[in-house]
Amino acid sequence: DYLFLTTYPAGVVLLARQWHARCAPVLPLALVTAAMLATAALDLLENMNFLALLAAAEQGHLPDASSVHWQVVGSGVKFHLSYAGLVLLGLAFPHTRTSERVLAGLLLFVQAPVGIAIHVAPPAFVAPLVFLRFAFFLAAFVLLVVMHAGAHRAAHVHAAAGSGVPA
Repeated sequence: DYLFLTTYPAGVVLLARQWHARCAPVLPLALVTAAMLATAALDLLENMNFLALLAAAEQGHLPDASSVHWQVVGSGVKFHLSYAGLVLLGLAFPHTRTSERVLAGLLLFVQAPVGIAIHVAPPAFVAPLVFLRFAFFLAAFVLLVVMHAGAHRAAHVHAAAGSGVPA
């Protein structure tokens, strides 16, 4: 989780930088970036709280109902904030490349419905939905890497072609 926690905010910042370079509208870009960075902060707080609760339990101090309640509330807020930010991303960013269209489709038609279903589905369906959500996040992260690498490669080809330097 810590590896994921350190990589997805970086991915969002790289995407924002790339998106900004393509003259995308600033407000949706700022909202997506803010939502995802806030999600990362809440994710870090969630992890730190889990570690504190585990350390206390190792010392024989089990968490009380209030501690568990606020852990659940914090996790819910984190996930719903990420769902909102990712839906906005799916709606707002350019859909000119195949990878962008695939990612937008995953954001709108997989991530959001699965994320919401996790909170309302019967318990027997929750574990498979959580694995599906994990698979979505992994696929989306790979698509972001592919998109960034493709844009980076295209920028170098464009720069070399326009430089006047013989190839």
